Amino acid sequence: MALGVMLFVIGAVYHILPDLTGIVPYERIAKRALTFILIGGYGFVLSFLSQGALGNPRRYTYALRNLDWIAWLGVFFAGMAAYGTLLIFKDIGLKLVRIILSP
Repeated sequence: MALGVMLFVIGAVYHILPDLTGIVPYERIAKRALTFILIGGYGFVLSFLSQGALGNPRRYTYALRNLDWIAWLGVFFAGMAAYGTLLIFKDIGLKLVRIILSP
């Protein structure tokens, strides 16, 4: 449950940090991160929803009726969302380095 809140916390820090420091984020990194998080997040959720619609219970260890390819597709989309989150961390880190190194 705490992991669901983490995206909101990361987004709040990402939004408030420019107001506190005056350093704007890199727009290219921000757009790329948003794209990866949206596509990866929706794809991850849709992989679970599609398995449920096909009759596979959520808490089974093994997928039924050869539906494990949908689970691997969900892993791919989760990786996309994680990459987008890492891009946000990268941008926040670059901002902090600029703050520390600025006179």
